[in-house]
Amino acid sequence: MDPSYDRNLFLLFCFMFENPIRSSKNPDNWILLFFGLLVLPLGIYLNPSGAFADSNPGGAAPQEGLKSEEVHVGAPDSVMKEMEARFGVQAFHRNYSFDNPTYAVTYGSEEEAAQRKAGAILLDEIQAAIDRGDASYTAEPGFYRFAEGGIRIDNAENFTLNIANCDFMMEAGGFLGIENSKNITVKGPCTVDSTDLTYVHGRIEALDEDLATVYVPQGYAISDLAEKGHRLIFDSQGRGIEQHQSKYSNPSLVGDRSVQVSLGRGKAVQVGNIIVMDRNKGVSSTLRVRSSYGITVDGIDSYVGGGWDVRKGVGDLTFRNIRLRPAPGTNRIHGGSAGQFLVTEGFVLIDGCEFGAHTDDGINLMLKVNSVYQQIKPDVILITGRTSPKIGNTLTIRDYETGEKQSAVVSEIAEAPGEMTDQIEAQWRVFCESQDNNYRDGWINKSFYVKLKSPVEVSQWSWVFTTAGPASGPDSFVVRNSYFHDASAEPITLKAAKRTLIENCLFIRNRDELHAGSHFYWWEGPLAHNVTIRKNVFRAIPMKLQDVGVLRFAVPEWNLNDGATVLVNIIVENNSFYGINTPAVSANHVHNLVVRDNYIELSESYYNGGSRSTAGQCAIYLDSVSNGSVTGNVIKMLDPERQIPAILAKHVSATEIRDNEISHLGPLAPYITDHSEGSFKDPPLYLLDGDYSTSWTVTSGYPAWVIVDLNTPSPIDVIKVTLGSNRAYQYKVETSNMVDAGYETIVDQTKNRSHGVVSDSFDPVTARYVKFTVTGADGYGGPWIHIKELGIGAAGKSINLKE
Repeated sequence: MDPSYDRNLFLLFCFMFENPIRSSKNPDNWILLFFGLLVLPLGIYLNPSGAFADSNPGGAAPQEGLKSEEVHVGAPDSVMKEMEARFGVQAFHRNYSFDNPTYAVTYGSEEEAAQRKAGAILLDEIQAAIDRGDASYTAEPGFYRFAEGGIRIDNAENFTLNIANCDFMMEAGGFLGIENSKNITVKGPCTVDSTDLTYVHGRIEALDEDLATVYVPQGYAISDLAEKGHRLIFDSQGRGIEQHQSKYSNPSLVGDRSVQVSLGRGKAVQVGNIIVMDRNKGVSSTLRVRSSYGITVDGIDSYVGGGWDVRKGVGDLTFRNIRLRPAPGTNRIHGGSAGQFLVTEGFVLIDGCEFGAHTDDGINLMLKVNSVYQQIKPDVILITGRTSPKIGNTLTIRDYETGEKQSAVVSEIAEAPGEMTDQIEAQWRVFCESQDNNYRDGWINKSFYVKLKSPVEVSQWSWVFTTAGPASGPDSFVVRNSYFHDASAEPITLKAAKRTLIENCLFIRNRDELHAGSHFYWWEGPLAHNVTIRKNVFRAIPMKLQDVGVLRFAVPEWNLNDGATVLVNIIVENNSFYGINTPAVSANHVHNLVVRDNYIELSESYYNGGSRSTAGQCAIYLDSVSNGSVTGNVIKMLDPERQIPAILAKHVSATEIRDNEISHLGPLAPYITDHSEGSFKDPPLYLLDGDYSTSWTVTSGYPAWVIVDLNTPSPIDVIKVTLGSNRAYQYKVETSNMVDAGYETIVDQTKNRSHGVVSDSFDPVTARYVKFTVTGADGYGGPWIHIKELGIGAAGKSINLKE
């Protein structure tokens, strides 16, 4: 039913009562009355609740027993059609060719000199208009070259710059900088390009462990390779990125047109991959904003390496029709949006923008975070990190393990001596090692004694976020009608926003699609709450050497207890997911989660080295979720090797999972539903993969256990364990029909002295869950555990027993 129907009906009858029928001689009034009486019962039938269609903007489910519109599962077809019409989505699918030009158009020295002169004149005229206090300036359409930096708008107010139908070439610096200004509008459409293209293109011809031999075609100078530089790898078809970026080292010439480089062990590369090396610093950014409010930028098509850099006292930002991407029709496979960071207040709107083939997060909304080192007094704490709190800030303190929240306002601040910061950093390093977390150099470089207006009770290493006051994050963050593609990092990484909406967007051929939470290894926070993601299309091309995940709501490197929640109010609805091979939605430590009416296809299970856990094989994964709802989703499990439940959940409370339409290619296979904590070199998943060249490898000692879910209570009469490393590992096997209780021992090999294959047969027992616990090893005192296969045999048939 049209959302405007009720309003129109209401206005119709208001008009009739305000204009009563005074004369039967006016046939129009009689017709109006007849029409009104006709549509009234129809309207009551179609909308018996009597409410306006959008009177419930939160999108709550219809009341029981009430007739409503048919629910559409997945994103509307119009989303993909609009993206194709606006951005030419298929145009980026092209076979890469070294014969394509670096630039679509080249210029002679005299033309370049004239362009530089025109660029210098333009910059002078813009500055003069700002100095005079003019309300606007309009550039003549033409080609402008900037030799020493681009347009600068400083200390301006209520100013509009029109640069429609202009083309700009950057030789150095950034294109557009706005500082200390208010109410500024920049209007295109225009294009921005960069002359700095010194990176080298090649193709991998041979691989020998970590050494790659790269052919470099004519036109690219091998001598330009640096000792250390970024490298990007694309697949041999140029249609999607086998994205891995790291440092290469030890370049050496091999013949006239080849170079050998070390890419590091375990990197997901293949012969035939196209490689881009020696990405030197060039144009710094397309857009840079500092200490400015009320900024609107509309219509920039940028091919330069740098994206936007927006931070430090900015707010109320509108970005429309900005395209950050490689230049069309050229052989540039790196370019566009090399990393954007937003530290903002007020609102942020990104509408109709494109982020293509960037090498860092497309949009990274972040604020820096601190941690508690010591509680000095009830109202005084010593905090450490990378950011300086301000008097008047509201600090939210989250316990490292429980997630418990406390808030207080800063009243006084004193910086601690450098010696104290050094001492704290040393203890933080030890703490990270004890928690199996990666220590990040540079995370701690400041410490402060902070006096609060109210007492708190905090534990060491609790996270400290600035959640109110100066630079505490935007009130709203909206991304709509935008296109994110071919990225080697997350297109969107969200922290800090108080309310977020992402709708009607297309995400295609990216390494990961979205992360809403906190990357504390990037020292960023606070947490993103009140996130709605709806009517988007996520389309991946399966990458044989790369996981392709989608929506992740998590807090990496916290040590939260099972069941604890810190992220709040997440809605994922009416999205479509195609070609992915890890969960469409992975939610960890979330309170108030809604996942409804999404369409999900999981493709073949390609991944780098097979290191993914069972949780990475399902379509929707919940861990420590409270007050959740997963309903009305259509899920197709299209990988014949991955026939496990489509939805996995653990440590959840008050959470409903119902009315989801799920299809598999065959019967469900046993899977690892839980395992002990510890350090795994190789995951428990390998116990059930049927491959004797792999093993579950534990490095943190005994005991170590896994629980296998057979999906339904099944008779079992044989257990066959294939031990690794030629060691006599000792173990026991228990069964139960409850995942967390009631286990009884069916095999006791806690005194085993055999290695190789150990098999036990017994009278059949019926159980759904099988718990396998390694307790030690005969003749080996080290902490390493290698178990190749766990075979579970049923009476008269095989469950997963590997012959």
